[in-house]
Amino acid sequence: MRIEAAISGYAFTRNPLWVCDVNGDGFLNPGERGRFVVSRMGTRLFECVVTSPIRINVSDILEACSEPIGEGEADGSGLRLLEDGHTVADRRFEFWIENGEGDRSDPVSCVAIPGGISPRNYRKLTSLSTDIFAARFFREKGNFFLTTRTASWILPVKETELSPLGFIQPVAGTLTIRECHTGAEIHFPLVAEGIWGLDLRELRERFALEHAILPSVMDVLRDGVFACRVVVEQAAVAKSRCRVRFRNSFGMLETVDVVDFPVLSLSQVEEEESGSVSRRYDAVTDSFVKFRPRELSGSVYEFASVAVPPGSEDLFKEMLSSGDVWLLDVAPDPLKVIPSCDDFQQGVRPDTPEYLSLKFEVCDYSDCFMADMSGADDSVRPRLFSKQFDKKFN
Repeated sequence: MRIEAAISGYAFTRNPLWVCDVNGDGFLNPGERGRFVVSRMGTRLFECVVTSPIRINVSDILEACSEPIGEGEADGSGLRLLEDGHTVADRRFEFWIENGEGDRSDPVSCVAIPGGISPRNYRKLTSLSTDIFAARFFREKGNFFLTTRTASWILPVKETELSPLGFIQPVAGTLTIRECHTGAEIHFPLVAEGIWGLDLRELRERFALEHAILPSVMDVLRDGVFACRVVVEQAAVAKSRCRVRFRNSFGMLETVDVVDFPVLSLSQVEEEESGSVSRRYDAVTDSFVKFRPRELSGSVYEFASVAVPPGSEDLFKEMLSSGDVWLLDVAPDPLKVIPSCDDFQQGVRPDTPEYLSLKFEVCDYSDCFMADMSGADDSVRPRLFSKQFDKKFN
């Protein structure tokens, strides 16, 4: 057996993944029936009866049985471990065939990452007999980050959109970040196998503390070889700014800036879910009066005119297509929302910003409206000073 279009041993769950046994490989004769098995961590997830020759697309099974990539915890170093090598190994799926006597073929396997690339890019890479992991994410030279901001070797990021840049480390190696103006470096001598995130915010803080410089242009070297360049761009001054956090098509979290004044409106739930007006008996007047239970309502944040700079259109498309989106800076905690855009239009080769009308519908419905709480002590008079001061100051 073999797996098509998984040259690197890794595969995205939302792209076709064909498991083939075209010639039977000496295990099943042409026309002979057997049982196809999908397994993960020693557990059978799926079985079906097949007839040789075999060619099965297992992407739907992998998508249903794969978890999102973790977020990890910040440690101040600038490099965040999202998933260690053992966790990545647990993402490995095995496939084999069993005949009528219970014998099974040699299994084939691959590591499944939740995500995918466009059909055109998938078709292009397949015609080149490679996959996206071998062509981009595992290369020493080139932009190896799991970001949809750009596929170029220059990676621009606004200073208001800084978030960890995820990448897969297939084998242990080194990572070096070099500030282009002074040549100052931060070196990570051992990056173990796993999925990591390069935290740009923490990294800039380290440069400021250790080298007294706040870098805007940084070169990234993988195993001592120049890979790509990260450029932190200054964000325009704005009276109102919100950020949107979303999971991109590679399964990583990214942040995009939304510069506009949001307007909050209420949306009514569907009729079958909302309360209807009825009549209730009033014993005082011995008559029936109208009665309506509390109405469930949803919240919608609308941005009438959001400027999208040239080159950022694909990032906004990613956000609008994502299934995991959070609106920041409008409430104490991130709000899980469903984004939409009534009329998305862009020039083929834009040289000026496009303006979009965006809506973010909060996923929660409620019939109780109270100001959002930031913690359990919101109703307590705040301290005058921090906890480091003596109690006599409070």
